[in-house]
Amino acid sequence: MRLQNIEFIHIHEDQRYSDTLPEGEEKTYVFLVAPKQSLRAEISVSLEGRNAKAQLLGIIIPQRNIEVHLSTTQLHKSPDSVSVCLLRSLVLNDSLVSYQGNIFIGKRSQGSDAFQHHDSMLLSGHARVQTRPILEILHHAVSCKHGVSMHPIPDDVLWYAKTRLLHQKQIERIYVDGFIRKITDMIPDSHIRDLVYNQCRNITKTL
Repeated sequence: MRLQNIEFIHIHEDQRYSDTLPEGEEKTYVFLVAPKQSLRAEISVSLEGRNAKAQLLGIIIPQRNIEVHLSTTQLHKSPDSVSVCLLRSLVLNDSLVSYQGNIFIGKRSQGSDAFQHHDSMLLSGHARVQTRPILEILHHAVSCKHGVSMHPIPDDVLWYAKTRLLHQKQIERIYVDGFIRKITDMIPDSHIRDLVYNQCRNITKTL
């Protein structure tokens, strides 16, 4: 899903963001959470009208040994609405990412489709991730899915790269770059795509 109407949300302190989509409105929300201090943030999108579509694309990179508590809400109030939330967390050192993903599909939201996935890469044995998907579905004729994955750089990737004479730090930089690009390459606006990608690379360049 590539929705051309885009809003970029850069979160670096406690923040609450909410938006409402009327009938037929389509919008992509790009959010980067890259704080230097612990924070709590909430992002909520309410699909109020029929055929409204929302795509949330997010990257979390705590810059120090801090805690990030983030919640997103996909609120379906009308029929045939669509929402997708794709979130990637890059967790270093002793940082904690705590994420709660809320999906609500109301009684009059038949034909709606909601999806949510949180993928976390752990670059330290002390890095921590908590993910809580919360789904409330009040109509049977809908589609709703969620997924969670947490992993370090896979051992087979490390082994293969080392057979190509790459050092550990080189491998980490390449793998992290691909991990970030999975989200940034989905951003349809080239200016926002480059802005988010370059900010992420500036944060991770010390790896």
